[in-house]
Amino acid sequence: MPESIICPIPPSPAKVLVTGAFPTGKTTLCRQLKSLLEQNEIAVALVSEVPRRCPLPLNRDQTPLASAWLIGEQIRAEAEAATIGTPDVVVCDRGLPDIISHTFVLREDNPNWAAAIDLLVEMSVSWCRTYTAVWWARAAPCLPIEADGVRLADKDFQRTPESSLKLALGMLGIAHQELPSQTNARVSLIADRIRSLVRR
Repeated sequence: MPESIICPIPPSPAKVLVTGAFPTGKTTLCRQLKSLLEQNEIAVALVSEVPRRCPLPLNRDQTPLASAWLIGEQIRAEAEAATIGTPDVVVCDRGLPDIISHTFVLREDNPNWAAAIDLLVEMSVSWCRTYTAVWWARAAPCLPIEADGVRLADKDFQRTPESSLKLALGMLGIAHQELPSQTNARVSLIADRIRSLVRR
């Protein structure tokens, strides 16, 4: 399976997405990746987790309106990261597939929201073509989930977005590559791909 999608909105820096449920070590990975690339004189703009800025209820209390807010804010943050300064690459710590996967969970319990959720998916498809490469980090069952005001320390809830993420990636037409479990191997894999994209 190819690991990238051709971006239809040139010119722009390369944009890579690390997607996955929690906890998978995505934030640690993205920070280490940024540090390594900057040591190689590759300018990195990092888009951090958008849900941490959301003023609306999330997780089990999330609604289609909250998902719409998250999608709009994610697109804004990615566009801003690509246009402020002169980054060689934009690294996204989660993105639209993560938002859509959580939104799919809502449809199971609220079938009357189906039309609104279908519209959110349709809105997201075109923007997802702007990701140059997408990597999927599987949830690590051995890692504890720390409740931090956004995450729920609930293994049962964790499994639902994890399973729906694969569905979201397929429905959004996103080619992706699964990451190895070790952080160092993950960083090396993505860094090599980014170096090839920026030819350094």
